[in-house]
Amino acid sequence: MLTKENVLRIVQEQGPLLPIQIKKVLGGDTLLIGAILSELTDAKQIRVSAIKFGTSPAYYIPGQEKNLERLVPYLNSHQQKTIHLLKMEKVLEDKKQSTESRIALRQLPDFSISIEMKEKTYWKWHRLSDAEALRLVQQKAPKSSKTKPKLKKEKPRKKKLTQRKKARKQLRHKKRL
Repeated sequence: MLTKENVLRIVQEQGPLLPIQIKKVLGGDTLLIGAILSELTDAKQIRVSAIKFGTSPAYYIPGQEKNLERLVPYLNSHQQKTIHLLKMEKVLEDKKQSTESRIALRQLPDFSISIEMKEKTYWKWHRLSDAEALRLVQQKAPKSSKTKPKLKKEKPRKKKLTQRKKARKQLRHKKRL
């Protein structure tokens, strides 16, 4: 029977799930299942994954975040590589990643959590504690006492003349002749 309680129970037992998977277990109309999932999401009893299969997101309950890793094989190859790298490294500096990886990190908030520190963006693995992430970021960040800022030596600039000044200068030069 298709009820809120049954949908919630199925998601608790087998989540993360797509609406079509819930339909296979409980039967019923996909539209009705979508409405029930929406109500459960509004009530904060279940969460919606950013990972989409076609237009359908996966649904899971709080505490099933580790099970989201079962969905990684369904991502495109570059997203899979980026998630694997983040899982291994635990923390990645945004600027040091390729454009494709930076996009993947932003598209997959289920796995990557943004950290802003010292005007830089880092990404932490979703299951890493904040304290551990902070420690790893501090290890990766260059120490200000060890490295001195490099100053560029600038050549003295010649004043650039505006069009009006050039015209005046040419006019004066003609008057002298």
